[in-house]
Amino acid sequence: MQNFDICVISLPDQHVRREKIRKIFAPHAAAWSFVDAIAGKDLSPSHPAWAHYHQSKRVGMVGYDMRPNEIACFLSHQKAWRRCVDNQTPTLILEDDIKIKEKLDFEEFIATTNQACTFLNKNFIIRLGNTHYKTKNTILKKISDSFSLARYQEDPQSAFAYLISPQTAAKLLRHSEKFFTPVDNFMWRGWEHSCHVLDIVPDLVYTSEEDNPSNIGDRSKPKISLVKKIRREILRPILNRGKKFYELTALKKIQSSIKVQDD
Repeated sequence: MQNFDICVISLPDQHVRREKIRKIFAPHAAAWSFVDAIAGKDLSPSHPAWAHYHQSKRVGMVGYDMRPNEIACFLSHQKAWRRCVDNQTPTLILEDDIKIKEKLDFEEFIATTNQACTFLNKNFIIRLGNTHYKTKNTILKKISDSFSLARYQEDPQSAFAYLISPQTAAKLLRHSEKFFTPVDNFMWRGWEHSCHVLDIVPDLVYTSEEDNPSNIGDRSKPKISLVKKIRREILRPILNRGKKFYELTALKKIQSSIKVQDD
């Protein structure tokens, strides 16, 4: 039995990717639906949705603009969060380039995700995969014979598969009314929205750049002027106020919350 909704973020014209997703779910009695993504090529400063992008804060903090595809990606995830709030049901949000791990059958995928749902609360984001940037983690709780919940020490920078509760979705929406970072970085910024990112380890799903090139495009950092670098270094401590204290206390808060749920 599936105790969560599944939303797959996908551009309407990505027919090949959509067909691959259908092939994953079609043989099973899974409840899922597409969320039509927003295309970066359709965005410009005159687009109404552009008003959610905090350009001055971004340039001051980082030294250069977000790319239109990064802004569009964030706006698309916001659409999925709104659906979660509207349905008032825990939701697994997927991007359309995911694959279920080899040797993991669909029933175990659903069962493990169901088990992860029991640890969802108003403050947790639980990711099912992270193929881009692995760092040291702390195992928090075994959720099955094969899988555990963990917390990474540093931002692993991925948002292609994660579980949230309606309460968490509402928090993310409220705190991203104006955003200045890519969505994966935003989700890690718990000192701003009080939500904590956890991971299922090992991964349940993954993405393959070889099979499905990213729609975001090149995320390499452009060169910036010395003046912008100096301004960035002055503003960064102000804009990251609360980060150090959060990083020192987050793990204990997460462990305490999971222990309370166990009790």
